[in-house]
Amino acid sequence: MKKLIFTILTILLCLTSFMLISCDGEEDTTTTVDNEDNTTTTTVEVPCSHEKTNIIHGVSPTTKRTGLTDGMECSDCGLILKSQSIIPAEPIIDGLAYRLNNDHFSYSIIGIGEKTDTEIVIPSTYKGFPVTEIEKNAFKDCKNIKSVVISKGIRNIGTAAFMHCESLISITIPEGVDTIKNHTFSYCSNLKNITIPDSVTYIGVGAFKNCKSLTSLPLGKGVTRLGYRAFEDCDGIIDVTLPDEITELNSGVFYRCDGLKSVTLGKGITAISDGMFEGCSNLTSITINGDIKSIGHGSFMFCENLKEFAIPKGVTVIGSGAFYGCMRITDIKIPNSVTTIGSYAFYGCLRITDIKIPNSVTTIGSYAFYDCLRLESATFEDASGWKCNGNTIDFTNPADSAAFLKTSLNTYSLKKE
Repeated sequence: MKKLIFTILTILLCLTSFMLISCDGEEDTTTTVDNEDNTTTTTVEVPCSHEKTNIIHGVSPTTKRTGLTDGMECSDCGLILKSQSIIPAEPIIDGLAYRLNNDHFSYSIIGIGEKTDTEIVIPSTYKGFPVTEIEKNAFKDCKNIKSVVISKGIRNIGTAAFMHCESLISITIPEGVDTIKNHTFSYCSNLKNITIPDSVTYIGVGAFKNCKSLTSLPLGKGVTRLGYRAFEDCDGIIDVTLPDEITELNSGVFYRCDGLKSVTLGKGITAISDGMFEGCSNLTSITINGDIKSIGHGSFMFCENLKEFAIPKGVTVIGSGAFYGCMRITDIKIPNSVTTIGSYAFYGCLRITDIKIPNSVTTIGSYAFYDCLRLESATFEDASGWKCNGNTIDFTNPADSAAFLKTSLNTYSLKKE
């Protein structure tokens, strides 16, 4: 009986040792138990140190094939220590500049090559293989190009592909392209005519920045998202109507579009993003059809000709600097859904004469109504419980309230407790 118990304890001890060593991750062990004389034997396998290595020689690229960089493997255990990477095929100059893609069955356009034409046609095939892509920067700074027709089959147009093509007037993009990438047409200052297919769903960051000759938004029916400052400085656009399918507008989409006068937002828009119309100095009319929940930071900053704006019911936050410098705005109605008015929200709105603060508002940021020189009345629906920097503020008198809000007395945020 004692011998049996001793044997069981020995086995348990060995199993525990085996588990501890295995969990360490640095050594592999094999344990053998001899039940006859109660002895154990443990063999420790030392991991490979990878001191001996072999170079896996790469292959130089040609115009007809891609290449491979050098790699490295352990000559003892065969472990790959450095993986090989694909080297793009060498370019082919044949009018335009081409490059064989990594699949070896298609080509990309990588540049203007030897072309001197002002009218460029991107072919659908080259040497019997499909042309599927225009690489990033392919035609950047090609200042003589006036028109581009991209044939069917192209699926991808790279970042900044036509950036600074200052003479470009028209371009046709085929069905199948799904994204106008970042800065694709930035600084194409003479671009007037562009055909965007319904397959495009996203227009990227600064895609049409400084395209001053555009007079309307180049949107296909499939577009749902507009990137950061996608149409910055597009001064020729006067009227904008965003369809219901668009659901996402990133910050500053129409930043400094000086010619913009009228905007209609579709039902898919639920937030006016930060800086969305900042610097649109001639904007006079905004029509909102969606269920807007927030007005972002600086969203209408320096919209100097905006005279009135009905904040939609359902908005909970008016962001900092939202209407900063809107010097001609005379009437602002704040709905009972708003809880926060951000710092500098109405700073410098010189023509506002009265304001009503609904009882839903619990926070008014510092300088929210500073420099509203004509503000004579500020009516608080709930004038009790307001504090500024720990001090209780009495807002029962509208004239006194206005005087407080429009001067430097409102240095700190106001909180309702």
